[in-house]
Amino acid sequence: MIDEENLEKPFADMPDEERRLLRSLNNSIRNGNIEIANEDLDDLRILICARNKIYTKNIKLTKRSVPLAIFGLIATIFFGFMSVKNNNIDYNEVQKIIETAINQK
Repeated sequence: MIDEENLEKPFADMPDEERRLLRSLNNSIRNGNIEIANEDLDDLRILICARNKIYTKNIKLTKRSVPLAIFGLIATIFFGFMSVKNNNIDYNEVQKIIETAINQK
């Protein structure tokens, strides 16, 4: 059953562009058209090179973002701990500031 599915829809698990090029290459080889097969191989090479550049760029971006995320997590934990630790609010001082602000108006 799987073999029949592969014969009916070869390269079904591939992205659209790769699937189109592989089908064309497959048909060219079956028909013995070497020129079109070479063109399809060249197009496939170009597509693979472009995808490789994208993947390389994404890997570099990921390598940069991991340390930044770790730093953000540590800073969040640190400042969260400091805000809980330094929760010494002098309500009398707050009341004086409010009264001073009201009296100045």
